[in-house]
Amino acid sequence: MLLAFTSLKAQFSRIIIDDQAKLVNEVSQNYLLQKLASKGVVLNDYLDYEKRCQYLFISISQKENGYEITSRDCQKNQLKDAFLDSDIKLASDESIGNAIGNIVLGMMNQEGQPQVTPKGKMNPYTNHHDSRYFFAPTAYNLKKGQLYYNTLYFAAHEVQYGVTDNLSLGLGTTVGFFPAYVSPKFSKKIGPIAALMVGDLFVFGTYASNFVLNLAYGGITLGNTNNITLAGGILNSNSFSRTIAVGNVSAMASLSKYIYFVTENYVTQLQYNVDGFRYINGGYQYLSVEAYRNIIGGFSGVRVISKRKDVQSVQFGFVYFIPLSQQSAFNNPTGNIPFSTEPRFDNSLVIPGISYTLKFGKVF
Repeated sequence: MLLAFTSLKAQFSRIIIDDQAKLVNEVSQNYLLQKLASKGVVLNDYLDYEKRCQYLFISISQKENGYEITSRDCQKNQLKDAFLDSDIKLASDESIGNAIGNIVLGMMNQEGQPQVTPKGKMNPYTNHHDSRYFFAPTAYNLKKGQLYYNTLYFAAHEVQYGVTDNLSLGLGTTVGFFPAYVSPKFSKKIGPIAALMVGDLFVFGTYASNFVLNLAYGGITLGNTNNITLAGGILNSNSFSRTIAVGNVSAMASLSKYIYFVTENYVTQLQYNVDGFRYINGGYQYLSVEAYRNIIGGFSGVRVISKRKDVQSVQFGFVYFIPLSQQSAFNNPTGNIPFSTEPRFDNSLVIPGISYTLKFGKVF
């Protein structure tokens, strides 16, 4: 028996539990910890990727008439499964902790080697980067306690934290700490492959600057590994003369297990004023030029996920800013000259885009 537990500890010395059903509370977790510790097994909150194959990964999910507990190894192979009747929820915290502890220990054989069930079932691949595109969010939220770090060009840095399973809070700034922004997001699943979100992006100047910009938005994401997000928002700033509507269409598609096509696209209309002399009707007149420019901008490229550490990824492709058309109205004391609309593709900007992301917390 001693030899068996020594071998078990060498193979699976640590446990990670993804309790999606919220079956284990703080009290029952203490009993679970004691049960595992009596066999030399440690329950960890965070995963050490350098030693990930020393972990047994446990998932607890709620089913129609109870709770399913499954185990898998570091290669995402499902090993064993067990089922607890829904009445377990009525048991004491001690009973719940001990019951789950006994199941977990039973999922390790005496030699401490993985036992693949005859069906050889593979767990679905987990996309740890489904909450973001390049910069735009999806309607899928981080889980409570998870932290997502994103840097653009290694010059702008952002963190998103899962306050709850439905609410996340983002903070970001640049290497020069100008400007900075706060971005809360609330999201809710409305079906197996659909979720809604509402959020806000509040950007403010630093170093006594009075620059302020705010984007309130909402949207829907459809899909799982491959998904599309349709969103829209209202943009305000103390440097704008009016409120601006912004539309967004983003999508990601799996090209392989570790490579995704990612695109996010924004459509809006910018307004600006230019004062100066214009040659009109055979003479120069001083006019106030009010112009509106329809633009599309965004990012398209690929996301490459690390095979060794699938919570980190690099996105690279192209960032683009393309004026689609320009409308102008010339206002002068003698009357207004009607709007003129003309295609304007000058001043288009296309540059390489790169970002790096890393996810922390209870990730599997």
